[in-house]
Amino acid sequence: MDREEIRTKIKETAEVATISAVALQTAQLLKNPNVPVTKITEIVSLDQSLTAKILRLVNSSFYGFQGRISSLSQAVVLLGFKTVRNVILSVSVLKAFSGDKGCKVFDAGRFWGHSVGTAFVAKNLAEHIKFKEPEDAFIGGLLHDIGRVFIVQFLRPEMEKIIDLMTKEDMLMREAEERVLDTDHAWIGYVMAKNWHFPPVLCSAIGLHHAPNGKDEEFLLASIIHLADIICRGMDLGCGGDDFVPDVSPAAWRELSLSLEDVKVLIQKTDQNLYQIEEFLAILRS
Repeated sequence: MDREEIRTKIKETAEVATISAVALQTAQLLKNPNVPVTKITEIVSLDQSLTAKILRLVNSSFYGFQGRISSLSQAVVLLGFKTVRNVILSVSVLKAFSGDKGCKVFDAGRFWGHSVGTAFVAKNLAEHIKFKEPEDAFIGGLLHDIGRVFIVQFLRPEMEKIIDLMTKEDMLMREAEERVLDTDHAWIGYVMAKNWHFPPVLCSAIGLHHAPNGKDEEFLLASIIHLADIICRGMDLGCGGDDFVPDVSPAAWRELSLSLEDVKVLIQKTDQNLYQIEEFLAILRS
């Protein structure tokens, strides 16, 4: 299998492997800071289960408004457009890609635990370095490995070959993906994000999170997600596909301009707030 065949497969499965129309439409509207709040709530309210879960999430301990937000319009006003966008996308993505489709080697719970953990760490890291869009870091962290779920759900024969290579040749999952697919989950995630009309900088960050490069904001966001992924692997937060903890890219480390003490503080903050990650994940998967 090659990249063009994978592109075709992504198009063929678009109806089932996609974020809900309500979520995508809302995300598009929220790009406009002048869109009326009533327009947002009108569209989201069309999906009652989405609405209910959004309200549960925005009232979780992570956002600090426990029990105080009773409506979508209140959530938008208090949390802001980008935060509400991320909550909507988080719910929709988990709904579309929550199952393991019978794959015994894929633990959906541990996978999403790693993804949510990476989202939290990425947002905290982005705020620490004063990245202008920490909410983009959150959604990039959540979706950085979304291509891996696509492989599990829609490229089952190839996934079995990948697992076989990992077992027999003691190979990392990403290396096995390259051998079998002539690409990896990061590139697949990039294509999926483009199909969902995500901002170009976010698409690139998903595609480059293992080897950050590029220019300006694109490079910085990819570097944030790259380090957040490694920190979560080191802390054993869920499972990113294998147990390997890679070295930090020297280019990403320079781009982030962090000290080891900065990373230590970030790890401590994550460890102290694990309950927020667990609560957020539990609501998403409920």
